Amino acid sequence: MRPLPLCLTLAFLFAVSYPGNASGQYYFDSWTTENGLPQNSIDAILQTRDGYLWIATADGLVRYDGVQFRVFNRGNTPGINDNRCLRLLEDRAGGLWIQNQFGLMCYRDGEFHSYTVDDGLPERISGFFEDDSSGFIVVSNAGLIRWRDGSSTPILHEGGNPRGNLAYRDKSGSIWFNVGKGLVQLTRDAA
Repeated sequence: MRPLPLCLTLAFLFAVSYPGNASGQYYFDSWTTENGLPQNSIDAILQTRDGYLWIATADGLVRYDGVQFRVFNRGNTPGINDNRCLRLLEDRAGGLWIQNQFGLMCYRDGEFHSYTVDDGLPERISGFFEDDSSGFIVVSNAGLIRWRDGSSTPILHEGGNPRGNLAYRDKSGSIWFNVGKGLVQLTRDAA
């Protein structure tokens, strides 16, 4: 997955969210390292229900409060095990989950915690989604797993192991991922 240039991404988000004036004009703002970002490209962006805008970069996780950026990384924040942040997800309980190259990190109640293979996660995660059982479905090159409370349970299917970085959850809750010979849709049994 190739990160989009941050200034283009944030300008787009600002233009979409700001109604402009009656003539239909949009107003753009460009944020870069000169404004406090650790780098000028991002891998993911998410606004949490408390209003903060979170930005995943290769050099740390950034929180924007509408005025200033605050960078969280291994050098300044206990509980962070890697600066390369890839994907973001807010769970039902309000915890912010961050995928990195070693596993997942969680930000809850002002503290970060990191989870790796030592905590039951597979290596090379390509996506993760909250499950109905207060855990996650994790997509990795090793296969699909259900991860909860530090334990992993494989999700068996006939499609083959996921390949690459594609992992998507649609509005119905189905999870899509690519395999060597095509695309697989994982749909929860309604029974």
